[in-house]
Parts: sequence; C-alpha cells; structure tokens
Amino acid sequence: MEYTTLVPGIREGKEGEEKHHLSLYEVCQQVVDGRAARGKQYELAALLVLLVLAKLAGMKSLLGASEWIADQGERLREQLHLSWKRMPCANTYKYALARLDSQQVNASLAAWFVRQEAESRCGGEPSRLATQPSERHSQLAIDGKALKGTGKQAYGGDDPQKQVLHVYEVQTGIVLQQCPIAQEHNEVSTLKPMLTEVLCKGRILTTDAAQSYHEFGRLVQGAGGNVVLFVKGNTPATRADLELFFEDEQADR
Repeated sequence: MEYTTLVPGIREGKEGEEKHHLSLYEVCQQVVDGRAARGKQYELAALLVLLVLAKLAGMKSLLGASEWIADQGERLREQLHLSWKRMPCANTYKYALARLDSQQVNASLAAWFVRQEAESRCGGEPSRLATQPSERHSQLAIDGKALKGTGKQAYGGDDPQKQVLHVYEVQTGIVLQQCPIAQEHNEVSTLKPMLTEVLCKGRILTTDAAQSYHEFGRLVQGAGGNVVLFVKGNTPATRADLELFFEDEQADR
C-alpha cells in the first residue's frame, strides 16, 4: 500500500543529515496485529488509517465510521492506493480492534499527532522541532470518564461501569494518555504510575477533586511540573489546613 496524501516528511538536521519522519500509515504498521492468519483479509495498518480519517471527519461510532468509509470508498481507494474491491464492514473493524493492545495504539497515535501539531506550528525549523511540545502547550487536563452502556453503577456494585482515565493537552485536544481503570483501582491509583518526567516536566496539570491529596502534588513537582487542584469536602484535613492558612494575613502566599 502506497500513500500520496500521507507521505513521510524529510528535513535536514542541525548537521545537515536527513531525518525521516514516519507517516501515519508507517506508525500504524508498527502496531502488533493480534488477529489469526485467516482473519487478515484487510491489512491492519490500512484499517487503522481509515478509522483515524473517519474520526477526524466527525464520526463518533464504529458503525458511523464504517458507513463514512464505505460512502467515501472510491475516493479513499484512489487517494490511498488501496487495491480492495470493497471497503470493510463494521464487524471487520470491531474484530481487528478487539485484538489490539489499546495502550500501544493510543501511545503511537498520540505521539504522531503531537509531532504533526509541532510541525504545523514550527514549520521545518530544526531547533524548534527538537523542543518538547510542553514548552508551548503547557496545560494538561486529567479526568476520569465512565464508558456509556457498560454498567449501571459508577463504582462497585453488581454491574459497575467501565472507567477510563484521560490526560490531554488543553490547547490542542490531543489525548496523550488513555488508561482503563481496573475494578480494584480508582483514578488516584491509576494515575500515579503515569506521573513521570516525560508527562509532567514543564507542564501544569489540572484535575478535579479526586486527585486532591498531598502526594499528587509532590509527585508532579518531583517530575518537574506544577498542579492546579480543587479541594473540597472529600479531603477535610487538607481543606481545613488551607482555610486556616488563608485566614492568616501574615502567611507567605
């Protein structure tokens, strides 16, 4: 499969060496295909690229994405040099996605979108492309969400909902991390392993009251970042300390 619209970019580095930037298709090629040999009628990388394009076109469901791809089939086959006689059905995408490592897919696509955003902002200037995206897009938002249709109770119970924790850049909307919350865990325990220097350095992390405990701020600051928190009644000792602190007119604020 060849690409005309998503060709790899080439630029010269500081020392005049050409460096190769992966296209979206090449990034998707690196994702491990979990399907059996007989289930590989359609190439995985091509399926993922089509789903990304459908998502960028505004499709919000797998069925909607497959219908959009089928509707745009002739154009997509021509532009992306696809040899398929017909476009896949929704079950084909569902079968392929169910056998992927979602964390690998999330990390690969997030890194590619961050790179594309940096290039659109900085052009081909090597010194600026080499800098961390966080130097410009400094605010990250952290939030947990329940997946619709996955259960009746938010937490616990006989039929709990599936919970997912998101970390995304506020300015671009790019999701940098998306991690499922296991039944025996919550947002706090799920987020802790993610608070590394790679994620936090040079950034301000904003979150809701679920993360308003002392260790969260220490972990983020230890990794080179800062935090903005909401402190409510779920942490009464912390709230009481803050109220007492701000009542002191002589406090160093």
